[in-house]
Amino acid sequence: MTQKQIYPIASANRRIWARILDLIICTCVIIGIDVLIVLVNGTRNIDDFATWKYLLMGLVLVICDFIYFILVPYLTKKGTLMNIAFKTKIVNQKGNYLVNLIKKELFIWVIIDGVILVIGIVLCFLNGKEAHDLINAITDFTNADKFSALQVIATVFNSFLTFLFILVLIVFANTIYNSRRHTWLDNFSNTTMAYMVSTTTKPIETKTKKLMPGIMDEEDEKELNNL
Repeated sequence: MTQKQIYPIASANRRIWARILDLIICTCVIIGIDVLIVLVNGTRNIDDFATWKYLLMGLVLVICDFIYFILVPYLTKKGTLMNIAFKTKIVNQKGNYLVNLIKKELFIWVIIDGVILVIGIVLCFLNGKEAHDLINAITDFTNADKFSALQVIATVFNSFLTFLFILVLIVFANTIYNSRRHTWLDNFSNTTMAYMVSTTTKPIETKTKKLMPGIMDEEDEKELNNL
């Protein structure tokens, strides 16, 4: 018989607030970098704006999100800044940790960032006026000519973003419903969000292989003790 530390699954309140604050931090950094890009370009007139700058902004978005939400948790094994602040930790249950982190973020920002990056690539092949018209069509497609190619692109783009937004709301709703339990996203990504405050200690059989949700296995416990 050995003693086993039990770490409960984090509550929905901790998960959601950590996520919201993480998104605010990352968004502020991205906006700051994008503002610098505009200032370096020396103009706010979109017609004169070099189209490759859109691609650069898309790359900034992808790189910042990847570093903050995937690379930092992967390297530190602790999670993001707000995971640490809220005493939560992403625990890998099985499979490749890096792949699982990407799966965990897939419906939150990975797909959205990928679509924005594709738009940036498309804009690189347009002149300033064409880029201006496409951006206008995306932000307000009613201004585009009826049945024009721009309107089709804008409609597909906005419909897809709406679908992703609804999907994100479903993920958040599922997190709230399954507070302190495994969520759909946990099962999909083979991870769980543990609340790193041990609540109880109880003896368990050393031969036990199947653990209840929220209980660290022996490898996780050793990893935590080394932090």
